[in-house]
Amino acid sequence: MKRTNFLLLMALFLLPSVALAQVSKKDSTQIKKYLDSLSVILNKYEADTTVYQQNPYLYQMTTGTYYNAPARAALGLDSIKDVRQEAMYNALLNAYLYNPVAFSGMEDSISAVKDAAAVAATTAPEIKVEDLVEVAAPEAQTDLIEIQVAKPEFWKHNANIYFQFSQSYISGNWYNGGESSNTMLGGFTLEANFDDQKKVVWDNKAEIKVGFLTARGDTLHRYKTNNDLFRLTSKFGYKAIKNWYYTLLMELNNQFFPGYKTNNPKMFSNFTAPLKYNASVGMDWKLAKEKKYTFSLAVLPLSYNFIWVAGHKVDPALFGIREGHRTLHKFGSKLQLDHTLYFSESFSWKSHFYVFTSYDNTDSLWENTIDLAVNKYLSAKMYLNLRFDDSAKKSDHHGYLQIQELISFGLSYTL
Repeated sequence: MKRTNFLLLMALFLLPSVALAQVSKKDSTQIKKYLDSLSVILNKYEADTTVYQQNPYLYQMTTGTYYNAPARAALGLDSIKDVRQEAMYNALLNAYLYNPVAFSGMEDSISAVKDAAAVAATTAPEIKVEDLVEVAAPEAQTDLIEIQVAKPEFWKHNANIYFQFSQSYISGNWYNGGESSNTMLGGFTLEANFDDQKKVVWDNKAEIKVGFLTARGDTLHRYKTNNDLFRLTSKFGYKAIKNWYYTLLMELNNQFFPGYKTNNPKMFSNFTAPLKYNASVGMDWKLAKEKKYTFSLAVLPLSYNFIWVAGHKVDPALFGIREGHRTLHKFGSKLQLDHTLYFSESFSWKSHFYVFTSYDNTDSLWENTIDLAVNKYLSAKMYLNLRFDDSAKKSDHHGYLQIQELISFGLSYTL
């Protein structure tokens, strides 16, 4: 037995050169043989457990592998557990010596391949998205971004200019009678309104209306004015609560041309005759909805009226001024209503109404303008103005009520 062990040890020193020559084969072949051998042993073990329970080291004979354990045990480096292990190791040493070609791999080689396979199977490869998809590096923004802040528009401007006329011809033998006439009306309106959307509103308006009438029946005048107005209005408001504003209202009224009546040489008005000025303080209630309506109701408990009749051609008594005087000062209260209703884009109604009372006399005016636009440049207008002034001379037909009505058609343009 000792002689046999000696020969086996010598073979172990010679066999590595033969075994190493076989190691160059693909590691996958060794693993396959190793796994196939385990599978065969497992199948047999399940069929008859008594055979392999007698020697659990028998599987090493089926793998075709040079194991280190038999040589280490023969050299006394490792101890042998039992007789079955010693028998198996002796059998392997004999096989290594007498049939070396049956073994094609080293235990260390198979262990290395097995460990590498286990690591590869259990460790998922780390793959970065950047390796699969080429992502362009973001470019730095070197251009400066210019931020522009729009300045709020607190001012709104509006202007309208119009020129309209009407004409009628009646022959001398027309059975109903009547009189031929020609009328012309021109006007200009300019508005500049300020609103800071917080507290302050300031409305400014300039109005000019000039109308002329010619009639064959008037033998004294070639033409007469039937509408003559120059009016400046300024209303400053400071918000109190919601739609209510503390308000200061100022208004200036004048005319441009002499005013006459048919076949009457007396002049009833002229430039600065009369000149009217009003200043009032109170509260203003404002409502507005774009393209629907605008509404303003000013309640002015403190109001001052000033009337001046310049020159000597116009009688101051026509305006309630005492004989020998040309100015009139009145203190009282005033109520003023302004509104515009837009029934459609081409049909609107504007109204201006005020009543001033000095608690001795009452002066009121209600102006109405109905505007029907045919297109951007053509429109028809109807004016109806009612005035009540009990300080003026009373008429035999209308009392203190004064009426003015006019319908015209012509050019109109809004800026």
